Amino acid sequence: VCKEVPEHGPCRAEEVRFYYDSSVKSCRAFNYGGCRGNGNTFDSKGDCESFCGGPAGNICGLVPDAGMCRKKKKRFYFNGTARGCLRFVYSGCGGNDNKFLSMSQCQERCVRPHCRRNEEYLPCVYGGCEENTCDTKNPYPNCTDQICRSGCFCTKKFYRNLESGKCVRLKRCPRGPVCRQPKSQGFGAKKWTRYYYDLRKRACTRFEYRGQGGTLNNFKWYFQCLLYCTGVRPLNTGRGPE
Repeated sequence: VCKEVPEHGPCRAEEVRFYYDSSVKSCRAFNYGGCRGNGNTFDSKGDCESFCGGPAGNICGLVPDAGMCRKKKKRFYFNGTARGCLRFVYSGCGGNDNKFLSMSQCQERCVRPHCRRNEEYLPCVYGGCEENTCDTKNPYPNCTDQICRSGCFCTKKFYRNLESGKCVRLKRCPRGPVCRQPKSQGFGAKKWTRYYYDLRKRACTRFEYRGQGGTLNNFKWYFQCLLYCTGVRPLNTGRGPE
């Protein structure tokens, strides 16, 4: 971000913004059109210096401050409780340095994951992280290749074991205990159709999942449940029987 050339953008608002000039290692003002541009665009010189140069300070621990003006601008701040970046409405002036133009700026400045062996850091797209966390194309529901909350993803051909938190090869993902776990609707306001393996009936059965919590005996697709718990690959890989 700090090495990018500042972009005016296609709009015509002509707002004063600041960018980091890596050639002189300082922040400078420029005219911003008001839309698009790139990540090397900051509301104030203080924001720019905190992010790209000078003593950073603990800006990520500051309580978000909307400021004192009357505008309504979308900004992002780091929330220590959630351990992630959230959106808030900024008034346009004042406030403190825990505010960023984009989710990626906030994550790059405040979210510093320490990726372990067989992991690599990849930025998480705002708005899709939580949904992607438990969604996997492989039939092993207790291993997933996307963990957006931490910012660390398993490297290619590795999957995260949800029990140990480590990235392992698919053959090392445990299978048996999942199918013996009881059905659980979990909690929350969602109403998602899922499938679980009914050990008594020895069949995959549809149930309503509330969106959070529950057990690992919870499959997005009927064919995933069947393949995982019985080893049978169905001819039809759709949602399954009604």
